[in-house]
Amino acid sequence: MIECPQRHKQKDFFWIRIHTKVRVRQPLPSWNESFLDYKEKNVLLVDNLKRLEIQYDSFKFGAIEYNFRTQKYPNEKPSATQTVDSLQQKLHTLETLVNSSHSQEQARNQDVLVLQTQMETNTKLSNSYNNLTIQLQTTNNNLNKRSMDQFRALEGRLYNVENRQKLLTGVIGLFACVSSLSSLNQRTTIKYQKIKTSEGITNQYLTSFESSGVFVCEVPGLYHISVVTLSTTHRASVVIYLNNEQLLRGHINDYNSGNGVMYDIGVGIVVTKLKRDETISIKTGHLDMDIAADDSCLTIVKVG
Repeated sequence: MIECPQRHKQKDFFWIRIHTKVRVRQPLPSWNESFLDYKEKNVLLVDNLKRLEIQYDSFKFGAIEYNFRTQKYPNEKPSATQTVDSLQQKLHTLETLVNSSHSQEQARNQDVLVLQTQMETNTKLSNSYNNLTIQLQTTNNNLNKRSMDQFRALEGRLYNVENRQKLLTGVIGLFACVSSLSSLNQRTTIKYQKIKTSEGITNQYLTSFESSGVFVCEVPGLYHISVVTLSTTHRASVVIYLNNEQLLRGHINDYNSGNGVMYDIGVGIVVTKLKRDETISIKTGHLDMDIAADDSCLTIVKVG
């Protein structure tokens, strides 16, 4: 604490009383608290410095005035020289305090800048660590997802290979019939939608057969194919096709109708080699015809 100088009426001299306080720097508990403490102390130091500068200017002005009066009235005070020396010494002391305050202010500002730089560096490191953590988590999640997808794909392939192996080594057979009385135009594919027996045929191929009436070979080999057709259309025929080529025509005779029976039967039987994805289909012949349900059936069996 510095008290402002005062001039006495009877004596031309200045007096100054300086009180100083010493603060012990405590350990910095944290970056934020240290920064705030430095900032608060810096503000107080700047205020003290301004007060010292004001007092210094006042003392300096008083010394100039006193010198002027001494030169103008040399016989006014016998101890003028001693008083001036004392005042100059006090001014010198005050100037030293001002310079010291300047140095302390600069040092404190430098400490604040260093602390602020450290805080910014710490913040950047914290942000970098958080970003790296997020990246590692994202990468780990992506790797886990990719691994699961690959595992499921391999599992599906293994399942298909096992099924294919069963098909190659197992029995393949199909027995299906017409589900309802049908009136079909000539050269129309007959659909056998009532599946009575299916062995060694995957669901995909079986569903396709039900909707289209076309049998698609999954496993190459030698196949026995037989068709039985019950119809009221006499002298009609049904044709067995391999892909789009005719293998056999089975005719509907009129023997039963000549003996008072409405339905006649036509039969066709072939044995042929089939390659993978080759097709077997049964179509009506050169006449429109009616086909009875349940007793008009198709049988396909792999025999070799």
